[in-house]
Amino acid sequence: MLFIRYCFCAFIPLNTTYPLPYFESLYNNHLTGSIEPLANLPSIEIIHLKKNAFSGTIPEALGEISRKLSWLDLSSNNFIGLIPSNLGYIPNLTDLQLGDNKLFSSIHESLCSSGRVNGGQIGKSCDHIICPLGTFSELGFAKAGGKGCTPCPAGENTMFLGQTSCYKPPIHEHVELFFSTVYDLGWIRSDQDEIIFDGEDSCAWEGVVCDQNTGEIKSIEFSLSKLKYDEDLFSEDHGL
Repeated sequence: MLFIRYCFCAFIPLNTTYPLPYFESLYNNHLTGSIEPLANLPSIEIIHLKKNAFSGTIPEALGEISRKLSWLDLSSNNFIGLIPSNLGYIPNLTDLQLGDNKLFSSIHESLCSSGRVNGGQIGKSCDHIICPLGTFSELGFAKAGGKGCTPCPAGENTMFLGQTSCYKPPIHEHVELFFSTVYDLGWIRSDQDEIIFDGEDSCAWEGVVCDQNTGEIKSIEFSLSKLKYDEDLFSEDHGL
């Protein structure tokens, strides 16, 4: 019955007259795709999506619309990019787990200094939100009164925030980080609609040259001169 209820809630049309769900748990269901629809549910209080294969970015609208949200667990998925800056302004948010994804942004002060989220700030760090690069923990963040974020062993590292283990990052992860950063900035090619950055096969990405025999990445040939970008990013006001 619970499984039926969760699936029913997940597929309620957003313009329905039925009461909107307050609880959405789809833990460990091998689900894929975006979670954008969940960001449009103002009455939702708990989102538990741990251990799936959701991808894309974490919607900025979560911090704007989901004002009753108290528990947000997106850990162990394939989310990539920025941590929404307005999550710290959700008044009831006390439990936030974002570890074991592909996140790389700085953490907004409102979230880092929150006294509600994950037991509050530990010292002057943001480790209670997510472990920084070069460290790891079992949950991807430092739990108050528990074990903190541990530095990686010599010769190992992390490519993203909130990792649960350290390793020697393969070259395709460096490529993915580069492309996702450019893509997230909203830069587009002047001769086409968008940069080709799609699918799990990084050898099919624009500008990536792979060895035909081994499939290993040999080089990246990416012309920044063909990109349109916000010229203000490179103005004197930004110190660039």
